[in-house]
Amino acid sequence: MKRRNMLFILVMAYLLMAWMLPTQAIACSGVAGDVNNDGFISVADLIYLYNYIYRGGPPPPCLDQADANGDCFISMADYLYLYNYIFYGGPAPKFC
Repeated sequence: MKRRNMLFILVMAYLLMAWMLPTQAIACSGVAGDVNNDGFISVADLIYLYNYIYRGGPPPPCLDQADANGDCFISMADYLYLYNYIFYGGPAPKFC
């Protein structure tokens, strides 16, 4: 019984410490269309955006970068805009 209580106390202390530690702010790359914030535009951004919109994936780290067509909304239109840019040399992504 003592062992169980000690384990519980250790787990609770760990969770409390993790909660108290400040989180680091994510620095955005500043590249319009860089949905996953890795510094450049690629097919990975298309996949990330698709998963966010239709599969309930995590939100993009920098939402303004995910708005590729500059209409101030994140939608399938942004996905198609990025697709056109990557595969067909369409217009470059732009910020809202």
